[in-house]
Amino acid sequence: MAEHQDIASGKDDRRQEFQAALARCRQLGAVLVAARLDRLARRAHSLSGLLEEGISIRAADMPGADDLMMRVFAAMGGRSGS
Repeated sequence: MAEHQDIASGKDDRRQEFQAALARCRQLGAVLVAARLDRLARRAHSLSGLLEEGISIRAADMPGADDLMMRVFAAMGGRSGS
């Protein structure tokens, strides 16, 4: 298990730690976990792109959400409503 922490906005997909976490997920086929979905990605196409790439995403503020629900939230703008 690896932990990566960003202090930058979820609007910027180029965040160093975010990119490191994505690389680790790709390498290991791991699940990307974030405290809140809106901290991970603010743009729907960013979140949708990760899901299309096959990266599984989970958010602590949405404990019951699976890949299908993440796709629905991506289509709604990448926000969990919290």
